[in-house]
Amino acid sequence: MKRIDIHTKKSLNDDEERYNNPINENAVEIYVRNNINFKLTDDYWSLINNSFSHYWNNILGIGGYIINEEIVEYIYKKIVDNKIIFGKEKVEKIVNLMLDKIEADGGFLND
Repeated sequence: MKRIDIHTKKSLNDDEERYNNPINENAVEIYVRNNINFKLTDDYWSLINNSFSHYWNNILGIGGYIINEEIVEYIYKKIVDNKIIFGKEKVEKIVNLMLDKIEADGGFLND
C-alpha cells in the first residue's frame, strides 16, 4: 500500500501561488496513455480524470493520506454508476500511473 502525506503552506500572500508545483493534468494524461496497453477513449479518460480530481480535491482534501485502493474504488464506482464496462484492473493501473506521474513531477507538497 502506498501512503503519501500531503502538506500545504500555512498562509499565502496575494502574490503567492497556492501550490509550489501544481499538477499538470495534460502531462498526467500523456503519461498514462503512453504507459497503458489498452484502449482508453476520451470519454473514459474524462470520467476517470474528473473522478480522480473530485476525490483529490474534495474527499482527500489537504493533508489527507493517499490510499490507492480507496481512489480506485471511488473511481470504479463512478464507472459502474455510469453503466460503463471497464475493468477494475484497468482503473487500478491508471490510478497508479497518475499517482506515479504526480509524485515524479513533485505534485506532492512538503512544508
